[in-house]
Amino acid sequence: MLKINGLVLILTILLTSCGNAFMFSKLPIIFNVPESRYYQFKTQFDETEDAFKSKSGKDLVTFVPHKEDPKYSTYQGAKELYSKNGEMWILFKDNDSQFTNIDSGTAGLTWSDSVGAKDWGLIYMNFSLNMWSDHNFRQVLFHEVFHVLGFSHTFDDDYSIMNYDYIYKVAGMTSFDEDRLIEKYPFSLSATSVKDLEKIGARVDDKKREKLEGMLVERFGLSEDRAGEISGTVYSLNRIKQKRSLTPRELNIMSHKILGFDYGRGKKALAKHIQGDGKELEELLRLAAEKNETTPEHVRELLGEFLL
Repeated sequence: MLKINGLVLILTILLTSCGNAFMFSKLPIIFNVPESRYYQFKTQFDETEDAFKSKSGKDLVTFVPHKEDPKYSTYQGAKELYSKNGEMWILFKDNDSQFTNIDSGTAGLTWSDSVGAKDWGLIYMNFSLNMWSDHNFRQVLFHEVFHVLGFSHTFDDDYSIMNYDYIYKVAGMTSFDEDRLIEKYPFSLSATSVKDLEKIGARVDDKKREKLEGMLVERFGLSEDRAGEISGTVYSLNRIKQKRSLTPRELNIMSHKILGFDYGRGKKALAKHIQGDGKELEELLRLAAEKNETTPEHVRELLGEFLL
């Protein structure tokens, strides 16, 4: 059974919190990489460096080729690389005799911590697995770098590279990952003014709208024009909500723009549906499908995925 608090919010994207994980205080994070692996996957390392930047363009991570290729019997043993030399590494398990306590089915593993000013992290890539295409390497690297930066796994339908259901299905990080990244590591304070922040906020909103438009077209069969109209409506709604509660008139207007019927009518139809009479709700689904030039099935998917 769906819990519905407001039909007008069906397209509001919910971000899954990553908890109170630590935040690196010294950037960029410099990772040493065994030279042979660095040049084997240089394109993927370059893509990762480029993707992990703050709003102001400040690098969050940097990868440096290194002639050594450290190996340890367990992944905990490699902590001495940091404790003795202050070095963070991307390490590779090439066979079952190395890093023996990394599970055989684990592609990547992060071991990181933050105590006071001592931020550190080590990333392990399990090359004893036969699964390492360029795409998979980039995806696992992105995922593990997010862990080092303090982000946890997400679950359910969260469209994130940190969700096991999506890690290999997306190309790089998703728009939600980008939003979380720039929220946590937004800018260099000494180089950012209020006007800069306003411009940054506008660019972020534009990017969010573009991502939402693309998803509405690809997953729910909406035309590009209609997806653009809906994404604009959603973000107008969100701007108002940041300042105050919506009035009943505004709720009706927004609901009509998105679904083709009034908010109050939708609530009544839902109440009847919960009581066992679904005829009116089915009729509203048909109206919403006509309004959005898609199928009732796609509208039902929208309701099921985004309705609060």
